[in-house]
Amino acid sequence: MTAFYYTNNSCLLSDRGFCTPVNDDRVLSFDFNISSNLFLRYLFLDVDDFAPVGTPSNIIELYKNMSKQISYDYEIDDLGTLSKYNRDVIYQCHNKFFNSTTTIYGL
Repeated sequence: MTAFYYTNNSCLLSDRGFCTPVNDDRVLSFDFNISSNLFLRYLFLDVDDFAPVGTPSNIIELYKNMSKQISYDYEIDDLGTLSKYNRDVIYQCHNKFFNSTTTIYGL
C-alpha cells in the first residue's frame, strides 16, 4: 500500500469510489481517494507471475509459506502519479467526478 499526499494540489474523487491504476490482468490494483489531498494505492500480486525467471521453485514455496506483512509507503508531491491518478478518475468514473478546487492537476 502506498499513500500519496499532495501539499498544493488536489486529488479527484470518482463517483465509483475507486479507480484501477494498473491495466494488467495479473495485478489487482485499486486507488481510493481519502481526502482532497490524499489517495491510497493497493496492489496485489501473485508471486508465481512476478518471480524473476529462473527463481528456484523451493525459494518461491519458501516465500509463499512465510508469514505475510502489509507493507506501507508514502510519497509526497509525486506529481507524475497525481497526473495519472486524476486522468484515471476522469476516464474510469461512471458519470461524474468531483474536485475540491477549480483546477485539475495533470490535464
